[in-house]
Amino acid sequence: MRAFRTPEEGEKYLDRILVCCKDVSAAIRRLLFLLIVCMVAFGLINLAAVDKITITFIEIKDPTSVGTFLPVVVAYLGYQLVRQMLYWRSLERTFTAAISVVQPGVSENQLVSYLIPSIPLFTNRYPRGAAFENVFSFQQRIESLFAVSFAFALPLFQVYAFSQLLDRIAGPTPAFVVALCMATILTIAYIVAIIIPTLNTIHWYFYNILVREESSVRQRFLALRRRILRAGGP
Repeated sequence: MRAFRTPEEGEKYLDRILVCCKDVSAAIRRLLFLLIVCMVAFGLINLAAVDKITITFIEIKDPTSVGTFLPVVVAYLGYQLVRQMLYWRSLERTFTAAISVVQPGVSENQLVSYLIPSIPLFTNRYPRGAAFENVFSFQQRIESLFAVSFAFALPLFQVYAFSQLLDRIAGPTPAFVVALCMATILTIAYIVAIIIPTLNTIHWYFYNILVREESSVRQRFLALRRRILRAGGP
């Protein structure tokens, strides 16, 4: 059964996926920018570097009240950032599968990565022998290291933020308790959203190495097993 009734239908489907990829890519950049701004803003408020906060015509003379809920905003933005990245990855895989049907030449020549817009922390995979391959490979390593560090930094930021808030106030206020509960729930959701695809990736990595029929490790193990059985036979 054909995937698309006409080539034009397949082209329109690819265009829709690319539009979604561009929208998600822009959303990820905005979320990352807002996340960094909120973390820096909390640091400034915690150090008492600002006496008041002015947003357009609104003036807040007690920055501590804003600082109490900034960790909640950071937790929410971090969770949304992970969700958007996972959505972008699913769009990338869908586009790769669809273009192998609509334009098999592009897929066979490993040119798909040049069509999909890149996003921060997830550099597109370029084929071997591509121009500036070493530069792109180095960029991928740096972004992977930054992504892992940033992923661990967000839960640590929550611990740091609420410990600092608890030191600044006389005791747990209702606002503090509410903010702590909301941030905890969002942080748990954030960690789960990271752990599940990570475990899935590790599972398939070891499956492809040890279990898959075409795996070189599996072939060597079976060959060694046959050799041992022949040597021990009559």
